[in-house]
Amino acid sequence: MAYDRNRNNLENYRFDNKIILESGSFTKAIIDTSSDIKYQKSKLKTSNLTAPVTFQIYTNKSIKKAFHFRGGAMFGLRIGSHTKRKIEENDEVVKI
Repeated sequence: MAYDRNRNNLENYRFDNKIILESGSFTKAIIDTSSDIKYQKSKLKTSNLTAPVTFQIYTNKSIKKAFHFRGGAMFGLRIGSHTKRKIEENDEVVKI
């Protein structure tokens, strides 16, 4: 499996041959060992909206003399997702 991430919160996942995604109430990654289908590409692309929230506390009014405490969290929302598969069937490439 390969993973690419850029600054725009678009994530691309490329899976090895015979790994497919099955959607339902939960998305599952399944290794297809039962069929003779030849997979050329299996890919998942997601779009996310993320917002970092941090809190910072200083122990002294003078920043140079103060001890710093910092903590935070990252909140996110999936905006959309898309899967793409290419298989070879009867010597033809089929996009699913």
